[in-house]
Amino acid sequence: MEPILISYVITEFFAEVSVTDQFRITEIQQQQAILSFFTEANENLTLINNQANYSWEN
Repeated sequence: MEPILISYVITEFFAEVSVTDQFRITEIQQQQAILSFFTEANENLTLINNQANYSWEN
């Protein structure tokens, strides 16, 4: 994985945590928000990886 992409994901994660902290949501809601964020990030990275593999093979 590219270092820039990793940096972006980490930056977005901390931005997400800051937003949830501002609104003082419950710990469970915060955990759900973080899990949702990483699930979406993982899906996006899987799509990027699949596109890169397809491009490499074709």
